[in-house]
Amino acid sequence: MTELLIEIYSEEIPARMQLQAQADFKELWIKALTEKNADFTDINTYVAPQRLTACITGLKGHTRGTEEVRRGPKTSAPEAALAGFLKSTGKTKDQLIQKDDYWYAELSQEGKPIQELLPEILSAVMDALPWPKTMRWYNHQTKGMSKPWIRPIRSILCVYDGKPVAFNVPDFGINTSNTTFGHRFLALKALTVTGFEDYKQQLEKAHVILDHKDRQAMIKQLITELAAAKGLVLKEDQGLLEEVAGLVDYPFAHLGKIEESFMHLPGVVMSTSMRVHQKYFTITDKNGNNAPFFGVVTNVPAKLDNHLMLDGLERVLRARLADAAFFYDVDMKSDFEGKAEKLDHIVFHAKLGSLGDKVRRLQNLMTSENGKRAAQLCKNDLLTEMVGEFPELQGIMGEIYANAKGEKPEVAAALKEHYQPIGSLDSEGCPDAPLSIELGLMDKLDNLVGFLGVGLKPTGSKDPFGLRRAALGVIRLIFKSERKDYSLNDLIHKVSKEYEAINVPIKDDEVIPFVYERFKANLLAHKKDHDCIDAIFAKKSGNLWVDYQCIEALQSFLKTESGIALKAAYKRASGILSKGAAKGDVSQSLLKEEAEKQLFSSLSALEQDYQKLFTEHRYQEVMALLATLRAPIDAFFDTVTVNVDDEKLKENRYALLNHFISLVNQIADFSKLQG
Repeated sequence: MTELLIEIYSEEIPARMQLQAQADFKELWIKALTEKNADFTDINTYVAPQRLTACITGLKGHTRGTEEVRRGPKTSAPEAALAGFLKSTGKTKDQLIQKDDYWYAELSQEGKPIQELLPEILSAVMDALPWPKTMRWYNHQTKGMSKPWIRPIRSILCVYDGKPVAFNVPDFGINTSNTTFGHRFLALKALTVTGFEDYKQQLEKAHVILDHKDRQAMIKQLITELAAAKGLVLKEDQGLLEEVAGLVDYPFAHLGKIEESFMHLPGVVMSTSMRVHQKYFTITDKNGNNAPFFGVVTNVPAKLDNHLMLDGLERVLRARLADAAFFYDVDMKSDFEGKAEKLDHIVFHAKLGSLGDKVRRLQNLMTSENGKRAAQLCKNDLLTEMVGEFPELQGIMGEIYANAKGEKPEVAAALKEHYQPIGSLDSEGCPDAPLSIELGLMDKLDNLVGFLGVGLKPTGSKDPFGLRRAALGVIRLIFKSERKDYSLNDLIHKVSKEYEAINVPIKDDEVIPFVYERFKANLLAHKKDHDCIDAIFAKKSGNLWVDYQCIEALQSFLKTESGIALKAAYKRASGILSKGAAKGDVSQSLLKEEAEKQLFSSLSALEQDYQKLFTEHRYQEVMALLATLRAPIDAFFDTVTVNVDDEKLKENRYALLNHFISLVNQIADFSKLQG
């Protein structure tokens, strides 16, 4: 099977950009080849610190030709219009076809050799690759600057069907070839390759593991084995694993020692210091407690005759942990509660007051003494030395310091957990404690009401204040709490009042639509029907838990025969009412036909139980009640003529149908349902 192998070899690509670049590289090759009508079987892409590679299998030697019948001007059109059409198609008048009073031209274009198109395709892919940041460098061929790229490109490999494809890439001053390079320190000779398998094997011999996932697996295995030899365990950290795999071509793992004098530090402090500054892995005992060892990966092996490299790695960590220990000791000696006074000097946002204002709003919104205490302390750790050094420890250090100062465990836990969940896929999930849920909900709603209320809504992909994450957090917290009385409308109104108390005018009408937009996207991702969501959301209840239960019940109901029939009856009734408005209530004295009397009786009987079930959130039973309307509404339409000459009788029947529609609409707007 024919195969195209492309490698762009450059200076080191930043580790944090590699996986996204790999995914983008694949999509761009698919797009570029498809646009050229090229046939291929599959595309796989790979990324390593110095290379971005694509292997396209089953790529045919010629692109497909195209056939097109293009319509031109009318046969009665002026000669100038026809002349323009002939020029654009390259045809003569006698080559055109007349059909339906129009001129038509049959156009065909033969396929082209894929090798002839490769320079254009490669340039298109490289131009479109969306690097977060790029740089330019001197192009020796053009005696000017190169096109932007993430790092200076040193070579481009291009092999098709086992043979090199040579062409010039003027934007970067490079001629393609069938050569590449291995590890920059351990394999200095150039490599000549004939295809992907040969390429991959030669790279591995030259100390380059091409596949990012293979490097991850290798790193994990090596450190796990080193830790297991001492009866210890590697702490899982997928983010760090991915980053380190982007820093090395061929991983060499080592186990270093941590001085006993640092082991008094909280485990999270040690892990964060090692992770952020040194990219070291945390090693624990079998109970999950930090062990006096760390895992480290290097791009070259340690010298066999001495321990100079490992000594240096340990020495650097010693300095980092000494800093962390200093920050921690200073914080432990400080007045944690007293830091609240300094929050008044920190701006939350220029339009929304200080962090102190935010804390006081949260205190007023909390409903218990423990809640008010947690709100009072929840931002204090932002003023600690440790969080100043490691912002990712906000909340975590708050819990640690609060516990050390003797706060109630549930209060201390809320200082950490009110930041959770971070988003829809937050690995830490939602807190379980009611106090943490309430504080987290109020904190996120305060952000939403404040920023949206002063017109700082996210635009496009930009969301500098994390409002989309906040909205997702509100949704998840409400569902986690299973509080049936959490009305967003009421909560938003309370938060708005707190802003008004400090003379910050708020327009809170943007918040409900913003949250519901996130809620709808979440529901669609979980396979809920689009029209069922719209039918329930049309009520704008503001109670997300209730809305979800209603959507579940409605979606199930509409799959039954009764649900299908009721939906059809609703649309028929709506169609009749669109021709005339119902005025007033139903008059029983004007009910003449047996079917309309029975429908009125059924609606009245249903109404008695309807509100009780709805109030008790028994939505499946509400749907079961609606199903009982199938027979009387069908009988009504089968035997009763609505648009009669008697105006009073007609208006009364309009009122009866309107009563039916109003009753159904209490749970959902059936006009939003499709079909």
